[in-house]
Formats: sequence, structure tokens, C-alpha cells
Amino acid sequence: MPEVSAEYLRRAFIDPIRFALLVDDEFPVYSKLIDEGSSQAFRQTPVKDLFEFCRRQGWLCDVESRPQSVVDFEEHKHLHQSDLLILDWQLAGENSPDATQALRVLQRLAASDNFNLAIVYTGANIFEVARDMAYSLGAGEI
Repeated sequence: MPEVSAEYLRRAFIDPIRFALLVDDEFPVYSKLIDEGSSQAFRQTPVKDLFEFCRRQGWLCDVESRPQSVVDFEEHKHLHQSDLLILDWQLAGENSPDATQALRVLQRLAASDNFNLAIVYTGANIFEVARDMAYSLGAGEI
């Protein structure tokens, strides 16, 4: 397989990004932040770092804590080929080994003609995650 330069990869996949959707079940919900009258929860989560990274890149950014919102967004508004999904692997809670929700989201997006780039982050064993993800994307519905 020929080697592709980092510059070509950046031009093809990174430069076209205009919108990033961050999804993690542990992200604070905006309505809860408003009700509590404090942004303390926002400041103490990884969402702040991810959000600031996206903004430094010049991307629009949205934050979601419900995995179903990604599926709804894709069905009604369409994540486009130049968009990015940053997805937590463990959407059932940090201590849960169940990645079914993340796998379902990835399967739906893989079947879409409109979407092509996702970053999955996790504290779980990366080799097991890669194996499960590859199997799931080639094996059909969970």
C-alpha cells in the first residue's frame, strides 16, 4: 500500500471540517447548568477541553449527552461529509463495559451517505475497543 503524506490526509479529512458534534453521557446538559445557575459542572469536565479545541480549529461545535440525539441529528439534519463526530465509547456510564449505544451510533453513521469522520475516545482497553468496533461495523446490527 502506498504511503500517503500527512499533508494530503490533513487536506482530505481535517481541512473540510466545519462542524463537530461531541457526545458523552457524562457531559453536562445546558438546561441543568442554567437551572443550577453555575457553569462549575462545565468547567470540570473534558467537554470544556474538547469544545475549546474545536473552537480553536474554527469549527462550530455542539455538545450532546444523549446518544439518540446523534441518530436524530443524522436522520433530520444530516451530518455532512465535512463534519466530525467525537464520541465517547462508554455511553452507558464510565464504569460500564457496555458499548452497545456507541456501536449503534457508529453503525447508523457508517450506513449514511452523508458522513465519514468519527473520533472515538475511551478509558477502556484500546485493542478491545478497536476489535469490537471493527467487528460491529462489518457484522450488522447489534
